[in-house]
Amino acid sequence: MADDPLAKWRRAGAQAPSSASDTGRERKIVELADYQGDAGKDRSGGWLELRPLKGPWSFCSYAQLRKVQFNGPKPTRIDLLFTYELVTIKGRNLELMLTGLRSRTLAVIEQFDPQGHQAPEPDALVVDSIESTEHGMGRG
Repeated sequence: MADDPLAKWRRAGAQAPSSASDTGRERKIVELADYQGDAGKDRSGGWLELRPLKGPWSFCSYAQLRKVQFNGPKPTRIDLLFTYELVTIKGRNLELMLTGLRSRTLAVIEQFDPQGHQAPEPDALVVDSIESTEHGMGRG
């Protein structure tokens, strides 16, 4: 290349690419099959949708999930501590939900609506309430 307009921003010894194929873009596309994003170090893990009966539905990023607390092997309460929000899930058979939270594959938590849903079996997962409390965010 005769004139490199980006030369003044390159590190000493770095060479300007001569064409698009030299940038490594083609090589990176070929190597996408080797991507190991499931380690959780380089991707967010997706979103968790919360659907309470009252109040707005929301998406929370798994990347912001800092801690999951629950009250024993057969939990009736799960606290999801996100960076700026605490979400409390109450219900029964919530241990079934922990597997999805642990693997970050659970996509939706929906509160049971006795008027809109059929009565669940006694051993079914039932969410009785979803409570959200925002904290932090620089408010006084």
